[in-house]
Amino acid sequence: MKVLIVENESYLANSIATKLNDIGYSCEVSLLGNDICEDTKFDVVLLSTGIIGLNFNDIIKKHKNSTIILMINSINNDIISAMKMGADDYILKPIIMEEIIRKIKIFDNYKRFETLNKNYEDLISLLTKSYKFPKIDFKKIKLPIVLVCSSIDFANSFMFAYAKNNKSPYDHIDATTQGAINLIKEAKPQTILFISNFELLEPNIQEKITNTTKSKNTIFFVKNDIQTNMQKIFLKREFNELPRGEIISIDDYTKFIISEFQNIISDTELSKKLGISRKSLWEKRKRYGITKK
Repeated sequence: MKVLIVENESYLANSIATKLNDIGYSCEVSLLGNDICEDTKFDVVLLSTGIIGLNFNDIIKKHKNSTIILMINSINNDIISAMKMGADDYILKPIIMEEIIRKIKIFDNYKRFETLNKNYEDLISLLTKSYKFPKIDFKKIKLPIVLVCSSIDFANSFMFAYAKNNKSPYDHIDATTQGAINLIKEAKPQTILFISNFELLEPNIQEKITNTTKSKNTIFFVKNDIQTNMQKIFLKREFNELPRGEIISIDDYTKFIISEFQNIISDTELSKKLGISRKSLWEKRKRYGITKK
């Protein structure tokens, strides 16, 4: 990890650099702040706000993708402004090395989890790309609801899209799992609960779970319609979604392939992949009502 230390007190700057180097960081010291290379990338910037004549806001802008920790003598309006501009944290002088190391590790872990979360989101979005929802304004959906859908994959895609649109975490709880009610009770208030296999329970257990979720944000997933006073959303698979683990007709498969790939590869290549002529491809488009963009 590369660390930039911007501090005009050379003894303090070198002392911090030495201790961070000892535990595996690579440090660079700038005593004036104006000799920092524009193209240099740093993971962490330790920035002293006490350097006379230095506009530390310019450094914050220059290193906005780094973790910026201010080293300050006291809290004032300039510090508040710097935090609003992109500084991540601050530490009061005199500097305690253990506190600097602790803050660096906290933000390093945060950045790692942020990247990991983005990777997972991208992966889930890719895996659920084939599921096309009807026009739904996720923000207008008031929980609890019952989601009626024949496909667990489709339901999971809906849950992911709903949670992402509302920027909320969610937990998937199988209602048939032993201890499901305790898991519901222990869920955090801001967490959306996605409860599956609800229709497989005995009516008295259903009632217990329903009562337990009264103070929770809950989506009940069922494959078959049930009697309930809760709002229901019915999801039906569209033809441009290729189902998983099911056998579909050649006709439906052909329609899916044409819809998904006609704007990605040429008609010549597409007809070759399907084992049909270009004329036949044109005829199938007409029969399926598919318009090429």
